[in-house]
Amino acid sequence: MADLTLLVLGAVLLILPGLLGDVVGLLLMVPGVRRTVARLIGAQLRQRGAATVTVIDGSYEVVERPEHDPARPPSDWRGH
Repeated sequence: MADLTLLVLGAVLLILPGLLGDVVGLLLMVPGVRRTVARLIGAQLRQRGAATVTVIDGSYEVVERPEHDPARPPSDWRGH
């Protein structure tokens, strides 16, 4: 995923005018450079804690809707 993202970034930099953007864009077209850049960005994200995933585990219970009780009058509130 990071490889494709950097490839698209390189293509966009080649389209935009400017010598520096063209140089960086051409460098991002080289697979070895893209892998190195992806590793460096990944290391920075892990160091900052931005690459961690938080999973909140929980449980649920299905509650059946009660049948109409003739002893209770119907509510004015409609659930739609």
